Amino acid sequence: MEKKAEYKIEGKPATIEDPNGEGYVYLIKPVGHNVYKIGSTTDLERRLIQNSRNTGQRMEYVHYFYSKNMEHDEQRAQIMFSKSHLVRDWFVMSDEEIERFKKL
Repeated sequence: MEKKAEYKIEGKPATIEDPNGEGYVYLIKPVGHNVYKIGSTTDLERRLIQNSRNTGQRMEYVHYFYSKNMEHDEQRAQIMFSKSHLVRDWFVMSDEEIERFKKL
């Protein structure tokens, strides 16, 4: 039986019940591949499962952070890395760009 992951940051729960724009902005990738998706969610575990189903691949978080305005911060991150844009929410990012995302 696979152990259930615990996603928490800054004392915030993995699921935000009454978001009002609050949530998480994340960088996720298929295990064993070097393409990345920038997205946002109020439920980290559910989104990981959704992305795995949508891609047919096991996904893993590279990084995520809490945001008071997740949609705005997701869009800001996508614009910041627009030179690495592949298609829709997917990016081909260098190690340096990944480190920049982790500092957001």
